[in-house]
Amino acid sequence: MIDVEEFLASHPRTVAEDAEVEDSVEKSEGHGSGKRRSRYEVRTRTHTVPIESSYTGGFGLGHGREDPQSDSRNGGTGGIARFGGSGSDDFSGGVTGRSRSGSPTRGKGLHGRYGRRRNGYRPYRQAGPVKRVPDDPADVEACREAALTLLDASAKSSGALVKRLVEKGYDETVSRDVVARLAEVHLIDDEDYARELVRGCAGRMMGERGTVMELKRKGVEAALAQSMVRQAREQGVFEDAAWELGRTVASKTCGLDLQVRRRRFWAAGGRKGHDPSILREIAQQLFADADEQ
Repeated sequence: MIDVEEFLASHPRTVAEDAEVEDSVEKSEGHGSGKRRSRYEVRTRTHTVPIESSYTGGFGLGHGREDPQSDSRNGGTGGIARFGGSGSDDFSGGVTGRSRSGSPTRGKGLHGRYGRRRNGYRPYRQAGPVKRVPDDPADVEACREAALTLLDASAKSSGALVKRLVEKGYDETVSRDVVARLAEVHLIDDEDYARELVRGCAGRMMGERGTVMELKRKGVEAALAQSMVRQAREQGVFEDAAWELGRTVASKTCGLDLQVRRRRFWAAGGRKGHDPSILREIAQQLFADADEQ
């Protein structure tokens, strides 16, 4: 039997074959462009910035050397003053006490063996929450790519899409121009989006007021929201939704006290944003006392 080394020695690869293999690999990985692209290639250059809000401000800061305000309150020691003592007391030595078994616990400190360090801060909480933003907020191509990615995830209105792009770190003017261009090529249609939202709200048995609030929450302009809601009202969509809600509550509360059933129906109608006059009419017919009928 011939050895592998002898076979390779007697059949060497030519330069043309190597070039052909390399060219085929480049075309397959570059999707026909002839350019090899890495799987981990990042098209938009970004960097991270801390998130500033009332909920995350000061997150992770300890009461030690990295918190000057805390140092001034605690006498400059970087620790926490002991109860009943002054801020200059050295708290790093721990508090003497007894465990449940009766053994002394001196040296563990107030927070136990795995609590704060002696200098008073936790190093693993120094970094607060961050988000990634583009290096160039005015990059139109990167903004357009980000907008298309958001639209791939779910349908959005123009206002909601602009808001998301600004939150991602893009310039507001550039974001509005990109969204306007997408609307011109019919990738965004606020009227169709609002119409689908109204249809979804009707399926959830929501009323006129609740539907308007939902449209505004989704970023639909106030004028367009009012127009779509008015069309739905003229078609009797919200009245049908109110009756459906009444029948649902009536079936679920069957057998309960009449006052309880009425109270639950009015509570559900208020949460859904229905007109009180329609709710009153439905309550009189579906939740009426036998003597009243």
